Amino acid sequence: MRRLTSRETARYGAHQWSHTGKAGGSSCLVRLILARTPEQQRMAKKLAAHAMHARHDSREITAPARRRSPASIDYWRDRVAAENPELPADEVNRRAYHRHREHMTRLSLSASIARQKKAAWKREAKEAAMKELRKELEKKASVDAA
Repeated sequence: MRRLTSRETARYGAHQWSHTGKAGGSSCLVRLILARTPEQQRMAKKLAAHAMHARHDSREITAPARRRSPASIDYWRDRVAAENPELPADEVNRRAYHRHREHMTRLSLSASIARQKKAAWKREAKEAAMKELRKELEKKASVDAA
């Protein structure tokens, strides 16, 4: 990695790092510049993402984040081990398993409650709309009858 030269900075309007590499056997310079318009920024970010995924396995890139996620048993193993350093490994694993299941069950319960609330909200909105429609129809019928 190297710093862009002052000429490159003036040309591209940014102070960014560049990466030299080989493409098709010939030397090339990939410049990730700070783009000037939102469209150019999107394109530069897409370019950087494609370049990263072309060079690395996505699973390797995201492994540290997955390990630190509460969805991972390793996360709970680390937490239990930190809270109780004197526990043997099999007890840490057992407790981590139950902490993990507790977390997932709590998420399921929260999702279920949210779905129930959403259904009630939709039902109430539908009933309110039907009530409003009935009022309009009754009003129209009374006007037609008169």
